Amino acid sequence: MALRIKQRRIDELKPYARNARIHTKEQIQQIAKSIELFGMNVPVLVDSEGGVLAGHGRLEALHMLGEETVPTIELGHLSDEQQRAFILADNKTAENAYWDRLMLSEELNLIGDIDMLEVGFSDKEFQGMFGDQNDSAKSAPIGDDRFLLLIDCGNEAEQFKLFDELNERGLEVTVMT
Repeated sequence: MALRIKQRRIDELKPYARNARIHTKEQIQQIAKSIELFGMNVPVLVDSEGGVLAGHGRLEALHMLGEETVPTIELGHLSDEQQRAFILADNKTAENAYWDRLMLSEELNLIGDIDMLEVGFSDKEFQGMFGDQNDSAKSAPIGDDRFLLLIDCGNEAEQFKLFDELNERGLEVTVMT
């Protein structure tokens, strides 16, 4: 089956009322900045009636930017049950990925004038990825309100995956090798 991109009016699309994925205002602003910098390169996925299956954040960002149309791809071949499962699976599978820290570092070093902080990266992430983790771990004060947990990971990939999971939960994480 060939998929076809079709421009649709944003006000004709219906966001999924039971969408379990939450987009913060900050994240919507990051998506909007990404669209401003790079264009709208990922279409919104919809059902045959214009119901949004994937791309709720992109749709909100486009609305915030004052856009009137959006590129869409219709997935009319999915049953109602498959649509519900796809909405969850699409978000969950993306969440299960992790960064190759070395490759990410190399790629970020090749980017010149684009401020990656505007599209979702944070200073804290950069410090955790590229700072001297051993020095910061040695000098970090451990007081009455802080606790240190040392986890021995089986390999580097496991270590980075755990780092990302804990960091996403808002914990201060330091990688030591």
